[in-house]
Amino acid sequence: MNELQNTEVQHLIMEGSNYAPLHVTCSTVHEQILKPFIFLNFWPKHHSFQKTVEDIWKMEATGSPFTVVQTTLKKVKVALVKWMATLEDIVRTKEIQVEINASEENRTTLKKSEADLKNYLHIEEEYWKQKAGMRGFQDVDKNTKFFYAYVNGRSRKI
Repeated sequence: MNELQNTEVQHLIMEGSNYAPLHVTCSTVHEQILKPFIFLNFWPKHHSFQKTVEDIWKMEATGSPFTVVQTTLKKVKVALVKWMATLEDIVRTKEIQVEINASEENRTTLKKSEADLKNYLHIEEEYWKQKAGMRGFQDVDKNTKFFYAYVNGRSRKI
């Protein structure tokens, strides 16, 4: 009953019946769930990762050594989340540009993008391996309902 704290009931006018219809407005309070920060194994393989982390660690911080490390780690976390979002935007933008400008010049770009795609597919495979946390899966098992149910069930516990 605590989930429906903001519930309103209005009795509407009876028309052609002995029963009055009700208009019920329900709203629940949703608290934002903070997801834990998970370092993904493929991040260090990207060419701009090291520079992003180095820039944060080079910033000066004041306080005791423990607070300096703590605040710097928080800044690294925020920077890595923004960095990953930026990378995803860049990939989407490049895909759109290639679709719009399909010319001879873009064929070389397309070949390079296909090579990048193979690289990112390998990275995605590493991501799923890490998220699953199981080493016993073979290539056949990775497209099964069991695999994704296991991964999703495991991520809810985190």
